[in-house]
Amino acid sequence: MNYLAHHFLARRSRPAGSADFCAGNLLPDLLAAGSDPRLRSVSESVGDLADGVRLHLATDKTFHGSAAFADTQKQANALLLSAPWATAPRRRFFVAHVLVELALDAHILHRFPDLPTDLYAALSQSLAGGLVAQAETLLGKSAPNLYATTTRFIESGFLRDYAAPEGLADSLTRVCHRAGVPNFETAADRETLAQVFDDFAPILAPFVPEMLPSISPVVVQ
Repeated sequence: MNYLAHHFLARRSRPAGSADFCAGNLLPDLLAAGSDPRLRSVSESVGDLADGVRLHLATDKTFHGSAAFADTQKQANALLLSAPWATAPRRRFFVAHVLVELALDAHILHRFPDLPTDLYAALSQSLAGGLVAQAETLLGKSAPNLYATTTRFIESGFLRDYAAPEGLADSLTRVCHRAGVPNFETAADRETLAQVFDDFAPILAPFVPEMLPSISPVVVQ
């Protein structure tokens, strides 16, 4: 599950949740993005940041084990297989996995266009209030890249780009490159990927209620 879906569920879980709760809900992915130590458990730790991490880990486990995710990943893979690439994408099942997650974020963004602003505001507040020190306490070790990673994440504002298929294509291309799988290197293949996202959106939509049960309005503070 990607950033906006995680934040959507955090706000639905605690509509008035603190900035640290929202930041904790994003923390495992931010640590991974910056090549910092992974956070796979917070054991008996207490506090809003730890509660956010717990929500993230539980959500990922449920989401990735769901029939809806398996079904949509197969359909995304079929679209990738049939698309007219100049160079066919490598590690197609990995690409399909990420494609589903990004497309789910786009679906949520179209429903709740102010959600990225709320996410970035909460993360900025937590970062200014000592996010890195709290995260290192949870980890029991240093996270030397977390401050810079989080600052770049906020300043880039790239989650807003998910509103267009081209933005989704650019994001998936970056994910592939970071994973050592340089797919979609030509403009033509990125245009094809944008079309795949466009074609996938109506396929995904019927599965969203199962992925995010009973979607209801988010209280954005």
